[in-house]
Parts: sequence; structure tokens; C-alpha cells
Amino acid sequence: MRPAGPIPVEATAVHGISDADVADEQPFAELAEELLGLLDGAVFVAHNAEFDLGMLQHGFARAGIAYRPPAVACTLEAFRLLEPRAENHRLESICRQHGIVLEDAHQALGDVLATVSLLRLLLDQGLAPETVALDHVAYMRLRSRGDTR
Repeated sequence: MRPAGPIPVEATAVHGISDADVADEQPFAELAEELLGLLDGAVFVAHNAEFDLGMLQHGFARAGIAYRPPAVACTLEAFRLLEPRAENHRLESICRQHGIVLEDAHQALGDVLATVSLLRLLLDQGLAPETVALDHVAYMRLRSRGDTR
């Protein structure tokens, strides 16, 4: 799908998609209703869901649609809570730590498949990441156990 404006050079450097790559694609607004139907009633799952959901909601809003998922599951927030002392919580790092193959990092399909694997890992442990809330007090309590970052 084609974004509403030019793709920033910095973004192209990360995912390799340029304005020329999407010039012939449909605008988001033309696909918004169909996408909304696919998302209806589904938990929104992402690694760094706040960012991804914000981008998606912005796209929907530009099409005149208010999108609010019934729940949000963020694998980033779940692993920040479960592994507060990890060196970092980037998708690549968490996948490597748990033996999950991440092919084509920063490409939609590769990131989605890796996030699904992380979600399955959490669910297999009996954790429902849409219920994970990292409040400041809990975070500071975890950090007081020796995490000096």
C-alpha cells in the first residue's frame, strides 16, 4: 500500500522501501475498510505495539475511521517485564536469546513471523501478553534488584 506522503530517507535505510517501490500501490484509504474487517474483534499483537498501533490508527484516522482493538498484546513490554536485565529488548536480540530465527529483520513478514514465535513462547509459558502492564513502581522494584541501566 502507498503511504500518504513521501517515505523518509531514514526509514528507507531501515527497511529498504522507497517511494518508487510503492508508487503503483493503492493508498491506505482505499484498503482501510477491508483491513478493518480483518481486524474486527482481534487482539492487536506486535513487538512495540504502541508504535505500530499508533501508525495504524493514524492511517485509519486519515481515512476517517476510528480503530480501537479490543486488546493489545505487546511482546516488547512482556519481555521487558520478564527479562528486565536483558542487554536490550530489540526483536532481533530477544529472538536470538530464545533460539527464534528472524529472517529479513525490519521487513513486515519477517518481523511478523518472529513476533508470532515470541507470542507462542509466552502463551506456552501460560502468559497472556495483552495483560502485561509495566507500571513505573514495578519497573523500579525490578531494577532495584541489581539492574543498573
